[in-house]
Amino acid sequence: MPERSPPARQTIRPSNQQIRKVAITIKCKVLRCSKQDEIYIYLRDDLKPESIPSALLNRAGNLLEVMQLELSADRKLARVDVKQVITQLERDGYYLQMPPNGLLSAKLYAGD
Repeated sequence: MPERSPPARQTIRPSNQQIRKVAITIKCKVLRCSKQDEIYIYLRDDLKPESIPSALLNRAGNLLEVMQLELSADRKLARVDVKQVITQLERDGYYLQMPPNGLLSAKLYAGD
C-alpha cells in the first residue's frame, strides 16, 4: 500500500469583515498644575493624586481637576499623541503634558 502524505495545510485568512480592531479605552482625570502654566497631569481614573511621585507633586503645586476623559487610540488630543498617553497611563498611572515648545516659566525667588 502506498504511503499517504498528510493533507496540505491551508492558511485561512479572515475577511476584512471578520477582522475587528479591538479598541482599548482608558478613563483618566486631567489635572492642572498651580505652579506652572500649561502643565497638565493625566491621571488614571482608578488612582489618587498621591500615587504621583512626590518629586513631581512638589514641583506641580496644587492640582486642580479640569476634566475627565475616556481615551482611545482614535481620539485626538490637541497637544500630545493619545497613544503615548495611553501607554504611559497603563504603565505608570500618569502622564505629564509639558507646555507647548517646552517653555517653562522660571521662578527666580526662593520659597513656596
